[in-house]
Amino acid sequence: MAERRTEILVIGGGPAGLAAAEAASSHGKRVTVIDENPQFGGQIWRAEKQKLSGKAKELVDALEKNDVELIPSCTCVASLPEKRILALSQGRTFPIAYDKVIIATGARERFIPFPGWTLPGVFGAGGLQALVKGGYDISGKRIVVAGTGPLLLAVAAYLKKKGGNVLMIAEQASAKNLFKLGLATLKVQGKFLEAVRLRFATLGIKYSTGSSVTSARGKDALEEITVEGNGKSSTIECDLLATGYHLTGNTEVAELLDVFALEGMVIAYDGQKAATAEDFLYEHEDIFCAGELAGIGGVEKALLEGRRAGLAAAGVEGDTQEVAAEEERLGRFASAMNRTFELDRDTLLEIMTDDTIVCRCEDVQFGKIKDCDNFIEAKLQTRIGMGSCQGRVCGSACEALFGWGTNSIRPPIIPLRVSELANFTTEKD
Repeated sequence: MAERRTEILVIGGGPAGLAAAEAASSHGKRVTVIDENPQFGGQIWRAEKQKLSGKAKELVDALEKNDVELIPSCTCVASLPEKRILALSQGRTFPIAYDKVIIATGARERFIPFPGWTLPGVFGAGGLQALVKGGYDISGKRIVVAGTGPLLLAVAAYLKKKGGNVLMIAEQASAKNLFKLGLATLKVQGKFLEAVRLRFATLGIKYSTGSSVTSARGKDALEEITVEGNGKSSTIECDLLATGYHLTGNTEVAELLDVFALEGMVIAYDGQKAATAEDFLYEHEDIFCAGELAGIGGVEKALLEGRRAGLAAAGVEGDTQEVAAEEERLGRFASAMNRTFELDRDTLLEIMTDDTIVCRCEDVQFGKIKDCDNFIEAKLQTRIGMGSCQGRVCGSACEALFGWGTNSIRPPIIPLRVSELANFTTEKD
């Protein structure tokens, strides 16, 4: 495929990316948006039956009206010289040249290993929700939703709506911390009502705070789990377990383009104040970041940051003081939310056993890495992080368990076939 060229390249088609593209294209800039999913909207606006609605449809319609080039099922796999990336789409690689790039790659669920988490029937919370949206029938199935973060309530409500028999939500955060977060929602328009709606939608489902799933068991698939918390332990028979431990940013593309400091994956957002477009700049005046990879904070924050980044990339003055104040409020709420759902390392380590799988791709057990000093040492000893997911699951798990940074982002950032690279090499020659 021939090289494509654009003025502003947006990597990621979720709320932040779409808002950035709409802002830049509305000021006459030629914009290209790529997203690894077959449809735009990101994880938060994942559509059922391939039909977008609401704000997602509004933004996509605006982009089509502004003649924005939208390339779905397209992934950035490497950076190239002269302001270019190498993209993969439909089994072929091709370069995209840009003047400025906005990275809006969003976030993914964080998985924390525990005994039995690799059994069939154990899913990521958002992963199970996505499967159901794609047609997976859960009617009558006994389901437990566990972990920590606001996603748990949303997933439980959705699964209940789709006919699942949701037995329990096991939330690791304490009731005290959740109460403090509830007070914080009062300071952000719409957040308190959103929380009330979700809690109302989950009425009838047992909601246990300060609780964690410590093991899952079954012969060929999940049959039962153990939940511990508040000094009690209980065994629950279930068909499906949906787990998720808040979110972690998809920082691979940003690191590939040198936007992030590699040690500890430090990002250009301090987590204490709302970011502006100027905060997104990190040594490179032509690279911007927006959305969840610049700090987990929800869709409203992502939309505002995306717009800021789009305007800055287009060379347009920022929004009004009123909008900046809203960003600040959302930033404070994001900080409160992340403090509430911060993981307790000691609690996580207590659950682990030596034979607990940490890296599913390479079957690396906890006992093989627990005495290592860092991720690189563990990788040399055991091949952890060298499987098909390229450390996306075990890397964030080890960060939570040991405080390790992965420090291993190298192109290509996803596994490629030789045939997928061959056409690019041939065209360059």
